[in-house]
Amino acid sequence: MPSKLRAVFAFMTRLPVPIQEGDFDTLPETAPLFPFVGLVVGIVMYGIAAGSLAIGIESAGVRMILLLMGYYLLCGGIHLDGVADLWDGMNCGGKKEKIFQAMSDSNVGSFGVLGLIFVAGLAGMGAYHATPLSLLLFPIVGRVMGLLIISIHPPAKKTGLGKPMIENCGKGTAGFALVVLAVIAWILPESLVAYAGITLLYIVKFRPFLKRIDGITGDGIGFTIETTQWLFLLFVQGGFLL
Repeated sequence: MPSKLRAVFAFMTRLPVPIQEGDFDTLPETAPLFPFVGLVVGIVMYGIAAGSLAIGIESAGVRMILLLMGYYLLCGGIHLDGVADLWDGMNCGGKKEKIFQAMSDSNVGSFGVLGLIFVAGLAGMGAYHATPLSLLLFPIVGRVMGLLIISIHPPAKKTGLGKPMIENCGKGTAGFALVVLAVIAWILPESLVAYAGITLLYIVKFRPFLKRIDGITGDGIGFTIETTQWLFLLFVQGGFLL
């Protein structure tokens, strides 16, 4: 396995990747591999859904629990940390220095807790009604959205883990992300409804916040991945109508 693949899988999942010396030096160059990580996660999620159906588990609630357990055992809480930090910062008054202080606080604030409850609700509703095909695709969409967001916004901080990764992306990676999203929409036409909902959320809520802090951060990447993937899973199944 190439060093970049080892680095990105060790960083974004809890898979037992055999890390070698120098692998994490390549991490800033691994953003274009986000969709591949999503594909591997999606295959596992598809396998959990198909396996539960094969052994006769008919309860959607039980399948939902199995899916969420499988997802977070595989991916850990790295993106949830971004959700909590960003909700704390997004709802913090003042200039960006105060926002960064709120986001970097090791204690999770009340808004961070609300953000985690919101995402947990999205995840539960999406997984409850999920089809095997949507389960294959939703982790890819979340990670492609993360790639897209760092391709169109500059780094907000002068330092930090996300800065070199963001600086290695641009028009080329944005184009690649849009192509992947188009392919997913061709496979699953309902994706267009999900894309519209995610775009609306970005325009109304997320983009104004990014303007306040003059760019994107590592927490913003995690927030984007976690939020958009579950929104996608819910939207493609008409989840808000069920």
